[in-house]
Amino acid sequence: MRIIQLAITVLALAGMATACGKGVEEGNENAENPNTGTGGDIFGGTGGAGNNGTGGNAGTGGNDGTGGDATGGIEEEEEYDGPVAAQATKGSAIALSPDGSLALAVNRDVGSVTIFSLEFTGDQGEPELNFVREIPLGAGSEPWQVAIGPDGTTGYVILREAQSLIRIDDLGANPSVSDPVEVGSEPTGLTLSPTGRTAYVANWNDGTVSVVDTAGLVIKRTIDLNPALVATGYLGDVEPRPGLSHPRSLAVTNDNDTEDLDETLYVTEYFAQQIEEANSDGSNADRLKAGLVYAVDLDTGDIRTVRLNPLADMGFVDNNDEVAGCFPNQLQDISIQGDYAYVASVCASPKGPVSFKTNTAPVISVIDLASNVEVSQGGQNLNRLFEDLYDDDGVADDASRRFPLLANEVVFVPGKQVGYVTAGGSNAVFRFEIGANGLISQVGSANNRFINLAPAGIDGAKAGLRPIGMVISPVQGSAALVVNDVSRNVSLLNFNTQALQGGAADAEVLAITTLPASGSNDERVRQGKRFFTTGLARWSLNGQAWGACESCHSDGLTDNVTWHFPTGPRQSIAMDGTFAPNDPSDQRVLNWTSVRDEVHDFELNTRGVSGGVGAAVFQISDPLSNDDRIDLASDEINSANLNGSAEEAMDPPNNGSLLEDWNNINAWVQTIRAPRRPANLPAELVSRGRQLFTEGGCRGCHGGAKWTISERFYQPSAEVNADLAATNFEVPAGFPESILPAIDEDAQLLRFQAAGIDQIQCVNREVGTFDVAEEGVGIAELRQDMSTLAMGGGIDGNGRGYNSPSLFGVAAGAPYLHGGNARTLEALFSETFSDHFRALSANLFTESDADVRAANVNALIFYLMSIDEDENTFTIPNAGAEGGQICSDNG
Repeated sequence: MRIIQLAITVLALAGMATACGKGVEEGNENAENPNTGTGGDIFGGTGGAGNNGTGGNAGTGGNDGTGGDATGGIEEEEEYDGPVAAQATKGSAIALSPDGSLALAVNRDVGSVTIFSLEFTGDQGEPELNFVREIPLGAGSEPWQVAIGPDGTTGYVILREAQSLIRIDDLGANPSVSDPVEVGSEPTGLTLSPTGRTAYVANWNDGTVSVVDTAGLVIKRTIDLNPALVATGYLGDVEPRPGLSHPRSLAVTNDNDTEDLDETLYVTEYFAQQIEEANSDGSNADRLKAGLVYAVDLDTGDIRTVRLNPLADMGFVDNNDEVAGCFPNQLQDISIQGDYAYVASVCASPKGPVSFKTNTAPVISVIDLASNVEVSQGGQNLNRLFEDLYDDDGVADDASRRFPLLANEVVFVPGKQVGYVTAGGSNAVFRFEIGANGLISQVGSANNRFINLAPAGIDGAKAGLRPIGMVISPVQGSAALVVNDVSRNVSLLNFNTQALQGGAADAEVLAITTLPASGSNDERVRQGKRFFTTGLARWSLNGQAWGACESCHSDGLTDNVTWHFPTGPRQSIAMDGTFAPNDPSDQRVLNWTSVRDEVHDFELNTRGVSGGVGAAVFQISDPLSNDDRIDLASDEINSANLNGSAEEAMDPPNNGSLLEDWNNINAWVQTIRAPRRPANLPAELVSRGRQLFTEGGCRGCHGGAKWTISERFYQPSAEVNADLAATNFEVPAGFPESILPAIDEDAQLLRFQAAGIDQIQCVNREVGTFDVAEEGVGIAELRQDMSTLAMGGGIDGNGRGYNSPSLFGVAAGAPYLHGGNARTLEALFSETFSDHFRALSANLFTESDADVRAANVNALIFYLMSIDEDENTFTIPNAGAEGGQICSDNG
């Protein structure tokens, strides 16, 4: 069991039953205006049919009215005469009191929060930051977002790993930390009602929002968003259950009265939803999904869904000089300003061929609050807007240009049509102005095109690395605070100069916690996180922040997007299963078709996908140059992908690369934690599901500490990897021929090389998923040139199948299989994929009674969702009729 060492007492809540109701009947498709309609309420009732009204459009072509429910019903609102927030409320990694004097910020990797003051001194009212105190919350807490109530003295913190909310009283004088209230799994979003009497917590892995009374710190009710998502029709034929929805960011409207229930709660659905079937030629891969936002009426409980449509043209062409679209995904933040809500996302364009400027983009989508409909042409690519600015101003096409990579928060200057975006991948803050129609009309400023948090000449300890949140002073709208995750400090901005307060030489930057000791493993991990999340310097095209590892692996996990890579359509793989928890020597072979065997091999992604120079260099030029690269594929080095060892070729002690960057990234990847199981899973179904997991022989492919039999059974080197290609694996007696990666004996090699194939073949299993997809989903089994057949199908029965993925985070990993072939676990266990789930148990789910079969499928689904690092693993069986490994004894 995970031991959570909190500096606070754990408060157990009981009796939190969950009720689910579908909430909405099917309605009419409305392609012209697909973003309206509601259904159901938090009592679990059913919405009637309708269009642009209660009931909405639940047809597959639209974005559809939906329904939701909650436990406990709507509370009565008592009279209130206390302070009220001045504007719409939202959570962040940093919060500021209403009078602007006190701030609260998270230290996510440290497990603490820091209180500090913001004062304005001197004749000119110069801002000054002062440390007040750091409050440790303990290992295993992971404070994620904070808020300060309208009273200015009470703070709130959600703890992502500890799955709880705490209150900090008397922030400015003698802070005290309350006992926690347990919320749902992986809480990532927090906001307060305008009066501060209610806190809303987005439970990312449950699909719910906890509604918490802040005075007593007790759950008042739970808003279930899973029925609302189901009612859109985007998931196909599936019943509501936990873990379908993934709410991330929250904002609440504010009409400035003392009532809270007359407001609307807006919740972002983190992952894009499929709105049309994939074409077999992949031609619509960059526009077949859409973003989704839930609008919850806090008075009636009605839940509407607002669709954020894909961009038909993201403003750049791909490597075929064709127009590229993208769809809003990883909806990072929502912020309300006036009559509109602004949503920041990582817009994905997964159709090949790879282009540095069209893979992902920071997009701002705009919602009209009056109609709960996306503003026409509301999705705007910030990269395109800033590229136009740089072109118009004649800025050199080098590192002088910078783009808002991984835009993670949107904030507005009070009383102005001016907003700012923090960009975690570019260590900068970007300014924009909005016009009368709510859309962005201008970017940058006359002073500076962007605010650099780590400008040249700054003291290294004051550089702002990976900003994750921002607040603007209500006293002097020219001052703002930015909290930086990797550098663990807070930067003070001056909007008059559009730069750091004090400039680079005297920057007003406050350290909010201590950094790890130089040379320690903790410091290597911190630096690895920095390199994983940045797009500057050597990590993307011209150091301009076009892409980063985190673009597709948020928090080290997955964006749930099917990308057309050189091997074919591939879902981004969550990296929590790369290494076994607590055993960095136990590593899986990498990628869906086992084409890499070291984290260091992804140096080629930095070069090929993001366009960077990379970190495997034999010299460092100024400016950076591709001529500095170590040629990993050269005859002399021969260490690209499965040839030799990229790690060895880059290792400074071996006279390889001058940099330790990939060693540090490797150290950070070893620390990535799997998402905790949904908190709303019925224990009896989980127990029954574990039994079915055993009966179904699932451990034959998904046993072991990583929940996958995939294991790198050798130490990569030029000699060893070459020998693998000449060494046969032995087929154990009784091992099912149907799942073998190669049928011909002379092709049963540990490493299989053929036309367009080079893989560690023995870890792969043929389970009948190549070119097979759920009805309405589709799949294009094409490589990134969008014409060559993908890997996975094999050649004449050899080199076939896929590298078994880890089962960590199944609830957060939809859609499933290598190409997103199944939208849900329910679809994964339909007869379409029977070759997969019956690979080691021919009679699994063959019950004659359809209701019994459905109940058993449901139980296994709930068990799979329960798999996290606390779940007891299954021993991998000895290779034979039950599956198991066929590589380990051959290396």
